Amino acid sequence: MKPTLAELDERDLIGIAMMCAEQAGITNNSLEIMFSRTHKPRPVHARVLFYKYLRDQGWSYPAIGKFVGKDHSTIYKNLENWVDE
Repeated sequence: MKPTLAELDERDLIGIAMMCAEQAGITNNSLEIMFSRTHKPRPVHARVLFYKYLRDQGWSYPAIGKFVGKDHSTIYKNLENWVDE
């Protein structure tokens, strides 16, 4: 059973973000690299995995954007433009 939005706290989300970074092949300074402004494939992949997870949990684009410090339209475009390999 999925946790509700209220049941996820910041520590849970950071852990999930770190798992997404690891899945994308980022090992050192994973969160710093993942949420940097880079457009390199691995950090972008990690961000998209994280955004997808949050969307699957029922988060809105504005809520995701607020959490990661980006505009909701950036979140939307990242998800829309990502092509799964």
